[in-house]
Amino acid sequence: GLAAGTSSSQGTVNIDKSHTKNVYIKGGGCIGNLSGPSNGTISNSYAIDGIVIGAGDAGGFKSCSAGSTLKNCFSNISMYGGNAVGAFTGDDYGNNSFTNCYTSGIVEGKTDVGGFTGMSNAKISSNYSNCYSTAITGMEHSTGNLGGFIGAANGYVNFNPCYAAGEVGKLAGTTTNTGGFSGNNAGNVANCYYDKQMSGMREVPGKAGVIGKTTKGLTGKDTAYFSTDANWVCKDSLYPQLKVFADRD
Repeated sequence: GLAAGTSSSQGTVNIDKSHTKNVYIKGGGCIGNLSGPSNGTISNSYAIDGIVIGAGDAGGFKSCSAGSTLKNCFSNISMYGGNAVGAFTGDDYGNNSFTNCYTSGIVEGKTDVGGFTGMSNAKISSNYSNCYSTAITGMEHSTGNLGGFIGAANGYVNFNPCYAAGEVGKLAGTTTNTGGFSGNNAGNVANCYYDKQMSGMREVPGKAGVIGKTTKGLTGKDTAYFSTDANWVCKDSLYPQLKVFADRD
């Protein structure tokens, strides 16, 4: 939408204080509403009211990410794709940093579908800090690895703190590996939460660092963890908001 590229020709692109609005993107793999494949830093930017239709490795904000830093960014996009698709980013190839980012909207795909990230193929650590998703995930066509935050993670990806509060799962039929936070229940997780009433899902018992809360327990001024973290703002009847955006109200 704003910066293009291909999965085999990633270049360094730095973007700050930019946005897309009402942008329609349709293509093959590795497409995103604001950015295609690229290295570099994207900060203080957003993508809203748009549509992305792609094959795989596609995201509502950025497509594939490797060696990238994303900070203070958000999206509200309708994302439709194949495998490894997310409402914010499609495929995490590793060595990425996501800080103070959130997403909403809709994401539909076949497998490895996440409310924030579709999947992680990282071979070098990636970190998600102060991120969340309220996106509706995989309600129509998805068959496996569906997560409110990430569809399929691996041992190189770290989450602390993050939460997911969107609906997850297929309206009719069955799916495999479906969770309120992570579809395959992997990754290194600390201080992460999901709304178990909204998602209707649960994590595999014994997964440390992921806690399902009722809607009441994940909203309001006394929300678990987030109400004591200076990076977040908690208000009556609302999910936790990132301070960097709440301060602009």
